[in-house]
Amino acid sequence: MKNSKKKTMRFYLTLAGIKVLIKVLQLCGRNATHVPGRKAINICPDFLDQIDKPEFIIGITGTNGKTTVSNLIADVMQDNGYDIIDNRFGGNIDSGIASSLIKNSTMGGHMKKKYAVLEIDERQSFEIHSCGLPAESRSRTARRVRGKAVRLQRYEKSKKIPA
Repeated sequence: MKNSKKKTMRFYLTLAGIKVLIKVLQLCGRNATHVPGRKAINICPDFLDQIDKPEFIIGITGTNGKTTVSNLIADVMQDNGYDIIDNRFGGNIDSGIASSLIKNSTMGGHMKKKYAVLEIDERQSFEIHSCGLPAESRSRTARRVRGKAVRLQRYEKSKKIPA
């Protein structure tokens, strides 16, 4: 999915540098799930707004069961021939999602794959869900389920968690 935000030179330089960093980390035997995304967001704060998103994104968030559900959905999709982006090796916060998108993008910031299944930490679900998606897409692509009150008591900054 194309985003509506124009890509800047800072974005392109960050993307190129982070793709090199990912290759170096992989050569060292690392999964490169957190550090590349964190560096990209530190260098280019609106990185997630500028990078294109897959056409279809399934985001799984909640207090418990995110990993199990996202892995099950990803496995079913892959078993049925879908080529997907996922973050099953960790990184369910903004930096991990940025790393997954970077690994599956071209040097121009366009997605190589049409589908994504992403586990998203509940404390950041609103920020991640809203970046780069126009308002009409946001209402179509996500449905929120109200959680238990216990979930809100778990975090100090419960006002950031959308109800």
